[in-house]
Amino acid sequence: MKTFNNYFFKFKGINSRDYGLVVCSVDTDTSPNFYGVERSVKQETFGTMTPLFKGFDYTCPQITITMTKMDMQLKNLAPITKVDEYKIGQWLYGDDEFHPLQSDDNDEVIYYASCVKAEKYIDDKGDGYITATFQLDSPCAYTPVRHNNYYVRNGREKIFEINCKTNVEKFNYPDVEFYLVGDNQNVKITNLTLNETMEFKDLPKGSHIYCYNEGLKQIVCKNNEDYNARPNFNKTWLRLVYGNNLIKVEGDCDIDIIAQYKLALP
Repeated sequence: MKTFNNYFFKFKGINSRDYGLVVCSVDTDTSPNFYGVERSVKQETFGTMTPLFKGFDYTCPQITITMTKMDMQLKNLAPITKVDEYKIGQWLYGDDEFHPLQSDDNDEVIYYASCVKAEKYIDDKGDGYITATFQLDSPCAYTPVRHNNYYVRNGREKIFEINCKTNVEKFNYPDVEFYLVGDNQNVKITNLTLNETMEFKDLPKGSHIYCYNEGLKQIVCKNNEDYNARPNFNKTWLRLVYGNNLIKVEGDCDIDIIAQYKLALP
């Protein structure tokens, strides 16, 4: 899978140019680049011509980047030394976690990746290149995290728009964080586009609530982690659809709706 056509890329927040490395091509492969999300159908048959559809299995692809060293001032190829190899290896393999991987010319698309293989093709003079293979943690790419911060005061409602940019899922489930202000104990967050309301009632005054909306669906009271806010919650989680979502917030609070959108692999 070929993805990075710019000269530089970023991994773990570090730019390849910091190591004098540029992305290069060593073949004439003109095969089409993959686009979208790779998935296969799950189904079962029960002796009938029409199988039972049971959803999809998704494939987490790999990205391969070939790089060589360049003298950034002279704009000439430079030898890859043993010291370079050590530093590059530490950069690529330094831990066992997934990290942001981005093309230097597009900060709007983020992959979360871990280097699983690197091969070097370097002669005795240090001339050559290194090819690194990154395993993605997801079948999708992502946008940067978007914060939607608003202040609700004096019993007035706040209405605003959130533009959901996902193009590979029906609903996006953003995290929600809010601080109750003054004597207020209730918060309502309504997606007017879907006519759905996420609501908390009778919370302790001054509560700082964080709702982890994706996956495990956790609610944490940040300023009193022993407090269980679920009995105060109506069990309707905020969700967004592709495009503009009109959001209404009621109840005095400082609120942040935190979204990161899944994208088809470009």
